[in-house]
Amino acid sequence: MFNKNRLSQAVLTAVMGAAISAPALAQGTDPLIEEVYVTGIRASLERAMDIKRESSGVVDAIAAEDIGRFPDANLAESLQRISGVSIDRTAGEGNSVTVRGFGPHFNMVTTNGRQMPNSSAGRAFNFNDLAAELVSGVEVQKTSSAANPSGGIGSTINITTAKPLDIGELRLAGSLKGVTDTEEGSVTPEISGLVSNVFADGTIGVLFAASYQQRKYEQERLAVDGWRVNQNIGEWHPEGPEGAILENRNTTPNTFIAQNYNISVQPTERERTNANLVFQFAPNDDLTVTADYMYSELHVDAQSSQFGVWFNAGGVSDVIINENGTVIDMYEEGTFDNIQNWYETVSENQSFGLNVNWDISDNFNLLFDANFAKSEQNPGGEFNQFQGIVGYGNQQRFQIVDGAELPAITDIEWDPNRGRAQAPFCGNANWGNILPPDEDVSHPTNAQQNCLDYAAANGIDPNAIDPGPSQAGGIAESLLRAHRNDIQHGNTVDKLDQFRLEGTWTEDNVVLSAGLMFTDQSKENRVMYNAHEPRNVVEQLAGFYGYPVLDDLPYGYTTIGSGFLDQFSGNEHLPQQWIHYNPQDYFDVIWPQIEEGYSQIPTEWSPTSYKIEEETLATYVQLAFDTEVANMPLHVRTGARFETTEMTSHGNGQILTGLRFTDPTSMAPVYEASGMTVITETQKYNVLLPSLDLRLDITSDLTARFHAGQSLSRPGIGDLQAPINIGDTRPQGAMTANSGNPALKPFSATNIDLGLEWYYNDLSYVSAGYFLKHIDDFIVGGTREDTINNVTDPSSNGGDINNPTPADQAELAMFSISYPVNGESARVEGIELAIQHTFGDTGFGVGANATMVTTNRELQTEDVNQRFAITGLSDSANLIGFYEQGPFSARLAYNWRDKFLQGFSQLQGGDAVIVEDYGQLDISLGYDITDNISVHLEGINITDEGYRSHGRYKEQLYEAISTGPRYAIGVRATF
Repeated sequence: MFNKNRLSQAVLTAVMGAAISAPALAQGTDPLIEEVYVTGIRASLERAMDIKRESSGVVDAIAAEDIGRFPDANLAESLQRISGVSIDRTAGEGNSVTVRGFGPHFNMVTTNGRQMPNSSAGRAFNFNDLAAELVSGVEVQKTSSAANPSGGIGSTINITTAKPLDIGELRLAGSLKGVTDTEEGSVTPEISGLVSNVFADGTIGVLFAASYQQRKYEQERLAVDGWRVNQNIGEWHPEGPEGAILENRNTTPNTFIAQNYNISVQPTERERTNANLVFQFAPNDDLTVTADYMYSELHVDAQSSQFGVWFNAGGVSDVIINENGTVIDMYEEGTFDNIQNWYETVSENQSFGLNVNWDISDNFNLLFDANFAKSEQNPGGEFNQFQGIVGYGNQQRFQIVDGAELPAITDIEWDPNRGRAQAPFCGNANWGNILPPDEDVSHPTNAQQNCLDYAAANGIDPNAIDPGPSQAGGIAESLLRAHRNDIQHGNTVDKLDQFRLEGTWTEDNVVLSAGLMFTDQSKENRVMYNAHEPRNVVEQLAGFYGYPVLDDLPYGYTTIGSGFLDQFSGNEHLPQQWIHYNPQDYFDVIWPQIEEGYSQIPTEWSPTSYKIEEETLATYVQLAFDTEVANMPLHVRTGARFETTEMTSHGNGQILTGLRFTDPTSMAPVYEASGMTVITETQKYNVLLPSLDLRLDITSDLTARFHAGQSLSRPGIGDLQAPINIGDTRPQGAMTANSGNPALKPFSATNIDLGLEWYYNDLSYVSAGYFLKHIDDFIVGGTREDTINNVTDPSSNGGDINNPTPADQAELAMFSISYPVNGESARVEGIELAIQHTFGDTGFGVGANATMVTTNRELQTEDVNQRFAITGLSDSANLIGFYEQGPFSARLAYNWRDKFLQGFSQLQGGDAVIVEDYGQLDISLGYDITDNISVHLEGINITDEGYRSHGRYKEQLYEAISTGPRYAIGVRATF
């Protein structure tokens, strides 16, 4: 009954708002059509299909089902329904996206065409920061355009919000939900509201939208923080237990041994607040001025209770190695650690924008847009992370049982017959060195003397050995001693000012655009950490080698049951109980024993702090016109973008002068007393980014596409810092360090896209596409073995905590220094297939898509020296079924992603992390009580899937995580 294109444009204008790059959409529409307002699943799919069909490049879209109602409660969860788009999850909720195998920092995310800052340490946009209720549409532009900001080799993702003059009348919308995560059990609220109206004969419009969400969930996690490669485990002596290795079935050139075993329960509370205020003024049909302000805040409070075991390759025995070189069984006289890690973060984002859209004449349009945005993490400056570790000398056995996805720790219960005993109470020979007299305080501190004084005051033999309880079994609470105390404050400030001026000339079927864009962005990542304090005792109070006894520490127990990580086999072999306490209580016990009034609160920014400043000036020109080829309409868009970028890197650095023992298994760096040194480096580069898009309408329903162009992604913010930071320094073991590289060049890609799309009815289509990306200057992790300032290793030549090797007799300390480098070229290519089909007037419909990708730079499993492989690359597929008829609607969505290389990012050792294939089933149901009021039920991950990643081989568990299903029920009203 209506012309489909005119109706779709009217609805799209009313609901999605006008994109900056399409000023014509902001104008009035046919008065006979603008009153038609269609909502629901089918309307959302039709709007998205029309955007895909009419676009010049390769674009997929998601549209709101109604004002303030997005198809999913989370933006990333909706985006994963698009072919070629996969998501990364945090706590069971999507927070960043991967497009065509290119991870979060390869995708440029804009809001209403504007680049936005973020509170993370890098460039990746966190979709958790923005509530879905404020969003009217999202476009995933998989091909580049001269008019778009650069930075997205994978895609440019544009988020649009509603505008009051586009709505054109009084509209009210609101919703109230109750949400529960089944693992945690609480019911928390989600509230949203939107009001929009026009005044003064439609020349003034005001819109205000806000939302508040609270979520409580519990994360279950088991991790092996690193699989160290080719460590000195020992020799194979098959005749008996005197050797470290009992059985060796290895058929590979490498061995892998678990470094740290960690199991945790983490209850978390999250609050998210979003608000958007828009003011528009259109005194006539030729001029529209829009001012908008957007605010979001994400508050996360987590308390993690952990059990941990640290292994030293040189100290293990009874070792069994399997065919892949993986240690699947080993025993060690080690430590029993009970860890409490509590943290609280606040991310605050603010953006103010001004847009002027002026039709100077019938042929010429001038667009000016300015955006002033800031994102900050922990703006209040409070210390937001506290970690305490208590433990004692113990024994444990690590095993990977055949067929089990989770490794086991056994033999951890106290056994007095093992011969384990608490070390001499004040016998740590290193006590006298760790806290030298401080000339700036009235009473110098000496830790060992304090230990002796404490022993005398409490009637304790300072050389006594505590053998522990005589009764076997359970936890030897009397032996618990302080091990570590960490306090940290992180602060990230990302400021971005962006200005855009664009002129567009239209003549018949020719559109010529030219513009300037200036972007000034600075990101500062700062950390205060007590490990960098001149008198730090982060790991010095290792009580199982000294003091204090934790008699006065209030504690309880963390206990897990049979349901813990029950998505994975082998969970029956996990430790069932460990000690739980408040880190602040822990600090209150240990600090007074060091010195009256003593505090480990940090006072200066740590050397991991840095600031990166970038200024980019872009000029671009773009031409679009319509012509014909063999009587078939051809739409052509071509253009080029030229950019000049100036980058300045500032970083805090410390001058390393030595290493010293802190306990028998740890060493700490010693720095020059002068403290921090600011290191500054600069660079400048120019890029030219041409692009060409062809859309050929073979018939009225069949469309072919071609794209060729250049795109880039800039180096990660953290990769550009200059100073070297010391990492792990273990006696007779690995010594690591890391640094950035301010000389890094951007990634650059040459892109080819081919596509064919058949739109065979109003809500049905089939599409197939092929893409090829050739990437140069790919940034990957590099490693070099090097010395630092000729510092020596006090553990070399037999040195230990009691007799460290003097510097003139010690060997130079060799560090494995990790740093980013521009690697070799790579090729990524893939095929995207999609179908959307409705079954006549039945109300039923289905959507399905699949993406298959390949690369010439895959991970070579046995090459442990490889540090160049494409990360995030995986096949993916989606299947969606929906029904919408009368007052009832339903949608069932299954998303699957194949395994992929996450990176060379293991916490210990930096080896490969492979995320296993994952599939998730979501459901939503809706019922319209009246024309204005409806109720909804949503279920996320209803089959309770878990996340698992591993090292080079599947038995090498890196991380297993579960947060369980999440459900929401609510009511929604629209007037």
